Amino acid sequence: MNPPAMAQSAPLFPNLNPGTSRPPALLASDMELQKMLIDERMRCENHKTNYQTLKAEHTRLQGEYTRAQEELKRLLSDKQGIQSKNQLLLAELQGELLDKTRELEELRMQVLTPQKLELWRAQIQQELEGPVRERFNKLEE
Repeated sequence: MNPPAMAQSAPLFPNLNPGTSRPPALLASDMELQKMLIDERMRCENHKTNYQTLKAEHTRLQGEYTRAQEELKRLLSDKQGIQSKNQLLLAELQGELLDKTRELEELRMQVLTPQKLELWRAQIQQELEGPVRERFNKLEE
C-alpha cells in the first residue's frame, strides 16, 4: 500500500479520534507499530525488488538456454552431415584402394623376377638347342 492510499484508508485505530488525547503509553506503542509497519513495507519492497531482479535474470537465462539448445541442435546436425560425408569419402577411398591393390597385383605378375628370368632362359635355351642337337645328332649318324 502506498502512502497516499494509506492516508485515504481507515485509521489504524478506529475507536480513537484524532482530536482526543491519548495516554503516553499508547502513543509509544503507536509509534512502535508505525516503525514496525514501515520496516515491514521496506522489507516488502526489498522482496519485490529481489523478485523482479530474479524474474529478469530467470527470463535472461531461459533465453540463453534456448539459444544454447538451438546451437546444440545445429551443431549436431552439422556433425551428422560431416559424418555422412566422411563415410561416403571413406567408402570411395576404400574402393580406390581396392582397385589400386588389384592393379598392383597385376603389375607384380608382369614383373620379371629372377626365378622367371631363369625359367625363360632355360626355355629359350631348350628351344634353341633342340633343333641344333637334332641336326647335330643327324650329322653324327
